[in-house]
Amino acid sequence: MTQAGLEDQLLGRLILKEKNELESQRQHLLAEVGRRRAGERRAARGQSSGSAALHQLHMMRCCTDQKLRLGSCRASKAVL
Repeated sequence: MTQAGLEDQLLGRLILKEKNELESQRQHLLAEVGRRRAGERRAARGQSSGSAALHQLHMMRCCTDQKLRLGSCRASKAVL
């Protein structure tokens, strides 16, 4: 047993321990990235469906406005 041999042994154990800790951190970060990406995809789908709903609401209002205008035009023609 030499000092260099013991140092190499300790260094090897330290590297192994840190490697395991780093691997654990890497897996945790990858899982977090996956969760965030999934949340972004859900948010994007929600925005697109929300945009479609707003468009439909706008179109319904336009149709209602046109019906009201047509009704008032017919009523004014009937009065004439």
